Amino acid sequence: MDSQADRSQFSDVPPSSERDAEQLIEEIRGYRQAQRTATPDEEVAKFQRMQERILESLDDASQVIPELLQNADDVGGDCTEATLQLTDDALVVTNHGERMTEAEIAALGEFTRSTKHDLSYIGHFGIGFKTVFSVTDSPRIETGYTSFKYDKSDSELPISDSGEYVDGTRIRLPFADDLSETRWETLRSKLESIDRLLPFLNNLESIRVEVDGETRIYERIETGGNTRTIQERVPEDNSVRTVARYRLFSESLTTDSEVFEMLADEREFNAADLEERNVELEVTVAIPVSDEGAPVSHQDSRLFCYFPASNDTLLPFDVQADFLLKSNREEIRPGHPLNERFLSVAGGLVETAISEFKADDIAPEALLELVPDLAEDRPSYLDPLLKRTRESVSRQEIVPVASGDVYRPEDVVILPEELRPLLPLGEFAQAYSDAEVHPEEDLEDRYYERLEVLDRTQSLSMAETLEELSDMDLLQSLEVSDIVGSWPRSRGIWMVLIRIERRKKRRSSGQ
Repeated sequence: MDSQADRSQFSDVPPSSERDAEQLIEEIRGYRQAQRTATPDEEVAKFQRMQERILESLDDASQVIPELLQNADDVGGDCTEATLQLTDDALVVTNHGERMTEAEIAALGEFTRSTKHDLSYIGHFGIGFKTVFSVTDSPRIETGYTSFKYDKSDSELPISDSGEYVDGTRIRLPFADDLSETRWETLRSKLESIDRLLPFLNNLESIRVEVDGETRIYERIETGGNTRTIQERVPEDNSVRTVARYRLFSESLTTDSEVFEMLADEREFNAADLEERNVELEVTVAIPVSDEGAPVSHQDSRLFCYFPASNDTLLPFDVQADFLLKSNREEIRPGHPLNERFLSVAGGLVETAISEFKADDIAPEALLELVPDLAEDRPSYLDPLLKRTRESVSRQEIVPVASGDVYRPEDVVILPEELRPLLPLGEFAQAYSDAEVHPEEDLEDRYYERLEVLDRTQSLSMAETLEELSDMDLLQSLEVSDIVGSWPRSRGIWMVLIRIERRKKRRSSGQ
């Protein structure tokens, strides 16, 4: 229902007066009505069914704020700030400094058109905007001299509306009469976690949030060493606190004709044009760090396509890439070859991160934060990332030992927890043929657990350890009587002590 000639009908500049703006809205209405008249009834009916399915898939209040922020971020130019205001009656989102062009205004309400034909844009004016109908029946838009609204009954036709000049774009969503409290609370919850939407935006650096008369300003600050700090500022008392700090590591996906074909097919680009422009697809891993720059535990890790997917990945880092998403725009498409390539690159970036942290003299214990807990139950589509991550960490010297040295996980043997207090760990590891060292004893249990499930780490059971002990000379040096009173007298430890004593006696008697 749309041709290249149609796309060039509206200019790439904003209307320059109220009269021009009113005329533009009438031209858009006439253009769309002419399209409908020229389309066979059967195609119109098919298109209407498609619209209904799209609106149904976008009937999700949790996506309203990300979609509107996405549009604000895509404005670019001087637009680095946005304001979000939530009241009992409406949600208002304003970007500052950039007005919408004629082409963007025309594309906003249309299902089949987008002005975003460059990968630097992170959203699509048009389809994504329809999610606003999950909370309103009549969204209102003011941008420059142009004021217009839509009605849910015909969400493609703009209607001229009264308004004031806005040096930027203001989208007001008066809530539908039947808006549930659950949906309003969903919007509020999204605003309370707005800091999670800031790390990977292209242009927005400051988001002002006003709810129930309280104001918070979230700011993204770029610092040295590819570090981004998210701060929360309260204007009333000018207090500032750091919400999160991330260190970013990036790499471009190796692109070929197959990648361009996949991308073009999904994003309505021309594959040959993408290849000719040598478009780069960047993958970024964001690792939460302390004030000193050391990796710290991550409580809410996500995959990002500029905005976070809905599922916690339970990984020690976030991943940003141009992932292909499901229609609900909350999850990546599982098993898609392009997504798998992105995930594999992300896994390789863990090795880059470890190397750079080591160059900055970060303590090895902190680097163990980057070993994912592989015992966690995760979706299978994360397998390419986990496989590459396992390979990356297994090759890195990140395991501290009693001597103060650092070894690779593949050079390490780990004894059962009950035996670590009883045995000379270093001597055992030296006598063990398939490893070199044992981690230092006072390593946190969670790090032991992560190391134990790595493919290349040797982890022995109680029975395996006793079997190895029977052939080691160090067995004779163990004085059971000296350690009996020093450790908890659990049944498991007593049984081990008894077995050690019996084996010593058998060896000394030559049996």
